Amino acid sequence: MSIEARTFYRNGPHHREGEAASFALIRRQFDFRSIEIGRWVSPQERDKAAELFHDALCDLMLILQGPEALVSLRGSLALQYGSGGRPGVAAHYDPSQRSFALAKNAGPGSIAHEWFHAFDHYIASKCFHGVSARQFASSAWLGDAPRLFTIRSINAWWSVSRLSC
Repeated sequence: MSIEARTFYRNGPHHREGEAASFALIRRQFDFRSIEIGRWVSPQERDKAAELFHDALCDLMLILQGPEALVSLRGSLALQYGSGGRPGVAAHYDPSQRSFALAKNAGPGSIAHEWFHAFDHYIASKCFHGVSARQFASSAWLGDAPRLFTIRSINAWWSVSRLSC
């Protein structure tokens, strides 16, 4: 079932104050490296998805208590909608492209899940010595990779980075 035909419920503040959202607005506001819309996405599906995804990204920003640039991991993250998907999968993160893809049938609830995969990948090289470009922080931690920081220094970095983004 297409995103256009489905009803979604969310409980949170109104981020757009009744104004329409677009993928161009999402790219500018959150500084995504790129946004790609699949060629089989209709204009109506695209517009509905943009509004739902905008609200989901704003909700994520509020939950993280960080600036808009945090959502795009300082401009390093790309977003795909209705393109680059995998059969039977609503959404996935591709570490080789640093992008997350949402299928046409994916709801906005998939965004936070995929974002945390992206964050897990993004933070790996910032927390551990000798990790590969495709490695995730969670796997490095589970594999006892040498750490660059202590928990105390990570907490200090997080406090400063929230202010300096």
